[in-house]
Amino acid sequence: MPPLPEDDADAPDFFDKNITPKIREKQQTAARKAELERRRAQLLADADMLAEGLPFKRIRAWLTVLTDDTYTVLDWFEPDIVVLSDPNLLRKRAEERRAGFAEDLEGAMSRDEAVKEQETLLMDWDELLRHVQGYATVAVTEFLEGMAGVAVKDAADLGVQRVAGYSSQIRPLAEDCDGWLREGYRVAVLCGGVARGQRLAAALEEHDVAASFAEKIDKLPEECVQVLPGTLTHGFIWEEARLIVVSDTDVYGTGYRKAKKRQAAGEKIAAFTDLKPGDFVVHEEHGVGIYLGTAQMKNGGTRRDYLQIQYQGNDKLYVPIEALSRVQLHRQSGESPRS
Repeated sequence: MPPLPEDDADAPDFFDKNITPKIREKQQTAARKAELERRRAQLLADADMLAEGLPFKRIRAWLTVLTDDTYTVLDWFEPDIVVLSDPNLLRKRAEERRAGFAEDLEGAMSRDEAVKEQETLLMDWDELLRHVQGYATVAVTEFLEGMAGVAVKDAADLGVQRVAGYSSQIRPLAEDCDGWLREGYRVAVLCGGVARGQRLAAALEEHDVAASFAEKIDKLPEECVQVLPGTLTHGFIWEEARLIVVSDTDVYGTGYRKAKKRQAAGEKIAAFTDLKPGDFVVHEEHGVGIYLGTAQMKNGGTRRDYLQIQYQGNDKLYVPIEALSRVQLHRQSGESPRS
């Protein structure tokens, strides 16, 4: 009998391509069962900590299950006034966030990581408006159309103008700020974050424009541009008040902080054996790619099965078999993989 060849680097690939689907499916079922047992054990451990009065990781996600007494940010801070910037846009973003949360919850429930009672963790827009009604509310908008259900008692035209966009170009922003200060305007520039604001203030200073960054202020200074970490849909020039506010979207463009669109253009996959190499698939976070097959890799000393998904160039994504619910079969197979 001739000697058997030694295993080489291609052995795992050879094994992956030649093992029978039934054995692979059995391995997948065993891995899924082991993962479910691990999650069940974690939930029981969390329950034990709760019984002892101790907090556990992600306890906030279970608040609506643990208690009927929940509160909003308004309940905590009790502001004197609530400002709604562009109610129609706020409603759109709230609905998108709710839709995304519903998809996440459905996926978590399919993995026994969540329960239906958690669907009330986020308010819908109508419920949010009911909470706002108890406070003095100002809605700022360009057009009195729709108003996303916000009741309007009095309307006032402030006679403001929009600020031109800068698309991350600091020089024209600095030139405008310098001119506004010379004309006696108070100028606030919003940047959407602390680190970004510190960099922006330094960049304006490098262009010989007096600028200061602060996380919060009591009054806008007259002698310099005040950079703040807030956000606003659009900036404005208010001639009568000698006030100019440049929003973060004016500075960086409208797309810089858009929420990543959820990848939902796919069909659920019952088992990985439903896929064949070359199929277009869509991952819920990474988008469209090409399914290459399965591979075994070592993780923590244990060999596990992974789906291989090819993206543009040499980028590959390895998805554990037990996380199959995060991958869908793409409906439009003509779309190119993402980079």
